[in-house]
Amino acid sequence: APQLSTPLVHTHVLPRCLVLLQSPLLQGPARSSLRALFATLAAADCGFQSLLEQLLGVVRGAPTALSRQSLSSIAQCVSSLCGPMPPQERTATLQRFIAELGVATVPEQVKLLLLHCVGEIGKEFDLGEYGLEEVLMAALLNGSEDSKAAA
Repeated sequence: APQLSTPLVHTHVLPRCLVLLQSPLLQGPARSSLRALFATLAAADCGFQSLLEQLLGVVRGAPTALSRQSLSSIAQCVSSLCGPMPPQERTATLQRFIAELGVATVPEQVKLLLLHCVGEIGKEFDLGEYGLEEVLMAALLNGSEDSKAAA
C-alpha cells in the first residue's frame, strides 16, 4: 500500500505543504506535523533528492522574499528530511549547502535558507567535522543583518 500512496502524496499533499511553508504564521502543531511528514517520507524512501529540491525550490522560486519565520519552517523540514537519511547522504547534503554558501552568485535569500538548514541539522547532529567556521565568519562579516542573525 505505501507504493500506491506515494504518488498521491506527491501529487495532492506535498504541493499544499509547500504553499503552507511559505506562511509566516506557521508554527506549533502544524509545523510539527509538517516536520513529521517529511521525516516519514524520508524514512519511507520517497525520493530524498526530489523532496529536498522541492523544499529548497520554495525559496528559489519565490517571487518575493520570504519571512524569517518561513525560512525557519522550511529549514526545520529540511532537517527533518535529512534526519532519517544514512550519514553519507546527510554529509553530501551538508557539503553541498556549505559549498553553495561560498558562491557569490547565490541569492541572499537562498543563503539565508541554507544557513538556517545547517543550523537546524546541527541541532540534531554534530557538525564539528565540516569546517563551518569560514562560512559562518563570512556570513557574519559580509552578510546582511538577516545573514548575521542566521549565522
